[in-house]
Amino acid sequence: MEVSQSWWIVLSLASFQVHFLPFQVVALVSFSSGSNGCAPGWVFFNASCYKLFNDKGTWSEARRGCEAQGSHLLTFSSAEENDFVYKTFTKSKSVWIGLHRNPVDFYWVTGEDLVYKNWIIPNGDNPDEKCVEMTDYGSYNGKWNDLGCENNLEYICEEEKSREGVFEIKRGVALYNHVISEVTSLTDMDCALQCLHTQDCKSTNYYSSFSPSFCQLNNAVMEDFSDDVIEEEDAAYYVKL
Repeated sequence: MEVSQSWWIVLSLASFQVHFLPFQVVALVSFSSGSNGCAPGWVFFNASCYKLFNDKGTWSEARRGCEAQGSHLLTFSSAEENDFVYKTFTKSKSVWIGLHRNPVDFYWVTGEDLVYKNWIIPNGDNPDEKCVEMTDYGSYNGKWNDLGCENNLEYICEEEKSREGVFEIKRGVALYNHVISEVTSLTDMDCALQCLHTQDCKSTNYYSSFSPSFCQLNNAVMEDFSDDVIEEEDAAYYVKL
């Protein structure tokens, strides 16, 4: 099936800019579903969004819980970030953070080396304690303690907001039979943002004629399922690039 008009759009947290080029439009758009681009319930600090989850689990369960949100277990790069998280989320409690022993040294779940450290001293020398909590017991005030991974704690997820979401737009078509979620959406930007916040989302169908507008999140793309592409006059299909 041929599609006569194809646009590209770049979603980022940059200032709004639009560049007109022959036969295509490229837009850098500032957008958000909450304060500073964070989803509702998340708190913004220094280009990341954070959320405390009160349902307790093992370290592995906490890691999977964050990944299901399209984020990762909390990591730290500075004392300022550590202080913000402690004062905002962890006073009077202990939570899992995204630091683990693999197999001898400690690494962040993002694969980054451990540079900034905030250990309770002495600590980190028990090879059987492979996971790490941020704690407020005693007078530790947000310092880190290595702990057995099977313990059950609350946890904090982090999502960096510096990444860009790039979508190609095709007007007048939609992808059927691959919808994983349906939501109301004020604008096509909100629809694309929903896709960025959904782990398995690869494309969207956006319908502007509904009131409010209607957004479908897909776990597939047209190129792989051409038989499921249909013409819809009021639809716009967005695919993540």
